[in-house]
Amino acid sequence: MAIQLLISDLDGTLLGPESVIIPGTAAALEQARQAGLRLLVTTGRAWGTAAPLLQQAGASCDFVLLNGAEYRTAQGELVRAVPLQPATARHAVAVLRRYDLGFEINTDAGDFTTDTELCPTAQPLPRLAAFWDGQPQVRKIFAFSRNPDALARAKQMLQSLPDATVTASADWNLEVTARDAQKGTMARWVTQRYGIAPDQALVFGDGCNDLSLFRAFVHTRDMGNAATPLQALAEQVIEPNTEDGVAREIERLLMKQ
Repeated sequence: MAIQLLISDLDGTLLGPESVIIPGTAAALEQARQAGLRLLVTTGRAWGTAAPLLQQAGASCDFVLLNGAEYRTAQGELVRAVPLQPATARHAVAVLRRYDLGFEINTDAGDFTTDTELCPTAQPLPRLAAFWDGQPQVRKIFAFSRNPDALARAKQMLQSLPDATVTASADWNLEVTARDAQKGTMARWVTQRYGIAPDQALVFGDGCNDLSLFRAFVHTRDMGNAATPLQALAEQVIEPNTEDGVAREIERLLMKQ
């Protein structure tokens, strides 16, 4: 079947080294749109830090955000959310504090962080007692540290939570969502909503938080800069994001279709 949908991660994949969509990639996305292909961005980012990147490039698409905890339309309308259970979210934060990790909490009431310098779009986290009293719906917890031992110990404890998914987008962070809040799970739900078969989608990714995507779809493209576990699952390896790999693969695809 011909490809009808492009599914792409952002950081390390669709974005270049300067964390923006470079002109060559923007042009390829526009060519794909004119050829009738849809674009779905799947990212660990929240709406506020993901949507502007596409807008700056002149592209429009729907979003799977927060590693699969949210699905929003191109206009930002929330269609589906898969939050963490309240007890699980509290337990996860307690683990992070035990190992002195910084973190950001993405909720239905906004984003809150222990480090506004690293997470400048988030609000300062209030006292935890007051924060939990507000009964926020937690959709993702993003933890960060330059202490690899602390990260490893926290990860081991968090992975014991039966209703949570623990992944990472870099070697200095951890990302915690609900068990069913994964990029691959939400993207499959979206493709069903679109009426597009899984084998009509072409997936691009580079990190461990893209593993569920590569397991959920047949046609997968691993960036040359990708994490090793992803390479083992990929249908093909393409040029890294530093060489505009997504744009080159789109051009090859359009020549075939």
